[in-house]
Amino acid sequence: MKEGGFTPGDGVQDRRDETDITTSSVLAITPWEDFIAKESDTVFDDTYHIPFPAGPYQSAFEAYAASKVAALLATKEFVTEKHPEWGVINILPSFVVGDNEMITEADKINSGTVSATFAQVLGRDSRWRAVLGSSVRVGDVAKLHVEALVPKIEGNQSFLGVLDGERGTV
Repeated sequence: MKEGGFTPGDGVQDRRDETDITTSSVLAITPWEDFIAKESDTVFDDTYHIPFPAGPYQSAFEAYAASKVAALLATKEFVTEKHPEWGVINILPSFVVGDNEMITEADKINSGTVSATFAQVLGRDSRWRAVLGSSVRVGDVAKLHVEALVPKIEGNQSFLGVLDGERGTV
């Protein structure tokens, strides 16, 4: 195995000097009002963009969402102004679901974001509204990162990570 974790012949070349891959969030392209709404008619894709939502914020999570918008806007501004020799790929996962090894006791299943997933299973209100209709498996997010290293993938673009496209998670 060569440095960087890729073996020759696996279709992936070492692109550490050519591509910067960042993990962002669907929050970076979703207005807060749409995020917390029970439903939204807007279809958000990897080219959608929003202006920075200035505070004050009603919660720490709303401030976190604003930070994702700020980071994506700063990345795009940097690429536009500095014209780096490398490309930037932004991975924008939606609501990430998967194993959480931090939960070692059954009563902890209702803490953190995993509680939103289990609320639906248990017939409870998750308070996360429409976002649960748009999720992605944690393994698929990892795969997006690896596939972004394939040389034919051009830099300076974003990829939205969501199961089942516009249909959302079914």
